[in-house]
Amino acid sequence: MLKMKITTVDKAVFRRMPWVNGGGETTELYSHVEDSSGRMLWRISMADVSAAGPFSHFEGYDRILVLLEGHGLSLSYADGGNSQLRRRYDFAKFRGDIETFATVSDGPIRDFNVIANRSSFKPDVSIVQSGDNVSILPNTQIVTVYSVERDVVVEAPNKHSSSLLLGDLLVIENPMEGDWNISGSTSIFVHLLPTE
Repeated sequence: MLKMKITTVDKAVFRRMPWVNGGGETTELYSHVEDSSGRMLWRISMADVSAAGPFSHFEGYDRILVLLEGHGLSLSYADGGNSQLRRRYDFAKFRGDIETFATVSDGPIRDFNVIANRSSFKPDVSIVQSGDNVSILPNTQIVTVYSVERDVVVEAPNKHSSSLLLGDLLVIENPMEGDWNISGSTSIFVHLLPTE
């Protein structure tokens, strides 16, 4: 059985980088790159969108986007589908390799992004309120926790707790299965399960 490893990523080390399509900038909170190939397996990031425009193309990746700030974001997909993110913490799941066009409803927005290589990982997101539990499945390889509003405490099923300052990211490798508790504020849990 693999040992659980917990790492806190301080917001001071987050990296700003240009979008793949050059249309803006992304703040990368954390990314995991495969040593042998240099291929990105998954990434957590945030971006500010101030005007309508296309999303970057990510061949072979699945994406989840969560609205953090602003009055709304509409996503239109080349296959005719669409997603409407009207309230804080609304989120959309879509393929990174389908042409996607974004429109802001009333001024700029900030979003939280998950990108995962679908040949390796299946991503999921939970918005967890203070006092709630989140269940971790036995085959989950990675969990990340992002504190959105205030400092939080994340408690594992074995009662080991980790304090997380506002805006920092917790990365948990090989997380213990069972119910994890969050206290102090709303947080975004990202679950990365291996692709079957």
